[in-house]
Order: sequence, then C-alpha cells, then structure tokens
Amino acid sequence: MNKRILAVFFLLTSANSYADDWESFGDWRVKVFHDDMDTVTQIGVRTDFKDTPKPGSPFPPKTDLTIGFTIFGGRLVTLSPSVGFLGDMYWPSCDYDLSSVSVDGNKAIPLTPVEDPGSCNKVAKNGEALRQMMSGNVARMRVGYTNGTVSLKGFKEAWKKALKLSR
Repeated sequence: MNKRILAVFFLLTSANSYADDWESFGDWRVKVFHDDMDTVTQIGVRTDFKDTPKPGSPFPPKTDLTIGFTIFGGRLVTLSPSVGFLGDMYWPSCDYDLSSVSVDGNKAIPLTPVEDPGSCNKVAKNGEALRQMMSGNVARMRVGYTNGTVSLKGFKEAWKKALKLSR
C-alpha cells in the first residue's frame, strides 16, 4: 500500500514540475495557471533564489529555492516562494511584509507597501521595487527572514509577458 501511495506522489510531483509549460526569459519563467473552475487567470513569474545566510549562521544555505510573483486576474500581485520539488510552500501569512530588495547595490526598499495594512504579501504592480527590478541586473532580497540573491536577467521581458497574459 505505501509503495503505491509513494508512486502516485512522485507521479503528481513530476507532472507538476517547474520545467513543464514554463516560458523562459533569461533567468525568469512565466506560466499561466488556469482550469475550468478558475474565475480569473493566474500568472506565475519565477526565478531561482540563492539563499545567502548571515555570516556565522549555524544553518547551511537552503537549496532549490525559487521566488517570484503571482498575478491574479490582472489585479493582485503577491510574492510567491517555492521550496524544492514539492511545489509551492508559503511562509507564514504577512511574513513578506518584512521583505525588501536592493537592486544593483542601491539602498534597500520595501517590496510590499507598508502604508496598506491588511494587504499582506501584496506588491504594487507599478511600484518602485518592480520598476528598479526591470532596469537592474542583480537583486539582493530579504524575504521574511531569509536573505538571498536573484538574477534580473530577463525579468523585464518576463514581467511584460505576464502582464500581457493577465489581461
């Protein structure tokens, strides 16, 4: 019995792999998530997130991390981390409100709007963080309590494609 459950689990996780149906733009990937029960289209924009623990941290760097944004119905943008091959695993609610980004060594700015309490983990679609990311090369990010770096190669093109698909 356990072997059959394990086989089904691996079939499901491999069928939903990040390599399937993602369109690549440099180091970023875009995918439409939609089925006949969805009332709005959901667009995912993802890239690899390289964990950079603080010096002297007793914990080894996390591996197989991805990060990105999800657009729901052309209106809402949320931060979306994913850990490993098991699919999306979200950090605690509102944990992202502590998040910041520094593009190409510029001063860190908040990813989520601090002036809008109650809109946890939402990123302004036309906000300063995304504008800087579209014109940058590398971003250092703090997501919740985790620091890391992401390449911005292809981000501008991926973001434009995602916005187009969300209309």
